[in-house]
Amino acid sequence: MLIKRFSLHNQNGNYLLTGYLHTAADFKEEDLLHIGGHCIKYSDSIYSFAIPLKILPQFITLPGITYIECSSPVRNR
Repeated sequence: MLIKRFSLHNQNGNYLLTGYLHTAADFKEEDLLHIGGHCIKYSDSIYSFAIPLKILPQFITLPGITYIECSSPVRNR
């Protein structure tokens, strides 16, 4: 199931997708905030993010994103 595979979190009836962004110099945090997402900057090119799943089509077209790494659950071995 996709909910478990990508660790989607249900928040007030909306699923949130979380993970990390690898970005180029032209990425602007404001663009992500404008469409309804949130991010935290860890370095010049790496951010953590959280977005409502319903804005995924707009999210993947934002300029400056070079790679998206979605969260996944940790599994015990």
